[in-house]
Amino acid sequence: MIWHPSRAFWTGRDLDWRRRLSLYPDDASRDKDRWDRGVDRWRLLQALSREGLRPDSYPTDDGDQPFRVELSAAVHAYLAHTPSRIVMVQIEDALADDEQPNLPGTVDQHPNWRRRLPRMLEELEADDDLLRIIAPMVGAVPR
Repeated sequence: MIWHPSRAFWTGRDLDWRRRLSLYPDDASRDKDRWDRGVDRWRLLQALSREGLRPDSYPTDDGDQPFRVELSAAVHAYLAHTPSRIVMVQIEDALADDEQPNLPGTVDQHPNWRRRLPRMLEELEADDDLLRIIAPMVGAVPR
C-alpha cells in the first residue's frame, strides 16, 4: 500500500504528478486510476458515515466534494477508534499538505524524501487545523 497525505489522496495530486511525468503507459491506465480514486473517496465517506464520523461539511457520501481539514480530522478519529496497536499522524496530514513525500516510479523527477515542510516547527503548536487533526489521537492514548 502506498501512503498518501489525506489532502493529496482526496484531490488526486499524486495522480496529477504521475500524468505530468508521463508515468502512465496509456490513457486507459490514467482513467482507471482516476475512477478508482473516486470509488475510494466514496468508500471512505461511507465508512465515516457508518461510524458517525462524517463531518457535517460533507453532507453526502459523494466523493466529489472539495477537501476540508475536518475530513482529515474525521479520518484520524476513525483510525484512533480501530483496534490497531500503532496509529500515528503523519506530519503532511497534520499540515494538510497536498504533496506526497515519495512518488513511486520516480527517481529524480519528483523531490522524493527531500521536500521541506510548508511551515516552521515553531509555528505548529498554534496551528488550529493541526490541533483539530491530532486531537482524536490524543484522546485515544491507551489507559
